[in-house]
Amino acid sequence: SLDLEKTLLAVLTNVEQLMPADFIEVTVWDAENEAFTPYRFASLPGAERQLQRIDPRSAPDLGFSGILLRERQSLLIPDVQARLDLRTAFEQLSVPMRSYLGVPLLVRSEFIGTLELGSLAPDAFRDEDLNLVKLLSGQAGIAIHNALLYRIEQRRTAELTGLAQLSQGFGSARDPAGV
Repeated sequence: SLDLEKTLLAVLTNVEQLMPADFIEVTVWDAENEAFTPYRFASLPGAERQLQRIDPRSAPDLGFSGILLRERQSLLIPDVQARLDLRTAFEQLSVPMRSYLGVPLLVRSEFIGTLELGSLAPDAFRDEDLNLVKLLSGQAGIAIHNALLYRIEQRRTAELTGLAQLSQGFGSARDPAGV
């Protein structure tokens, strides 16, 4: 599907099936506003899980997502609390993760967002897990990129349709012979 939410739901579902994690999130990078928009699963008791869009985070220099944006390289941290150099990123977490695995979503050299996993237990992820997520991230990045392009084109089409209708309305209002 070219629908962004359906694409993100499919990415999260597929990653969840392949990688056991307590926390899985995809962020979509908005370069124009310099902000990440995080997406993750939300479940309410007695209800089906749904995709949850979190308010955009505008401090791209903070947190693990910011590190992935700057470095454009994968990040595997067996024990987040043991990494004093990442204290600022650790303090930005909304979930008390002990293990972290994150990869940038890149299409060609364009940064699309991030795919991030976390565990409440230390040493939950290995190099093999990182390699698997890297493999998935390539396809996920392309799918999300295509969905974003489709969304942009849908908006442009709607704008052009509105302008055409407005122009047509002005034209008929100014042309008394057309009445």
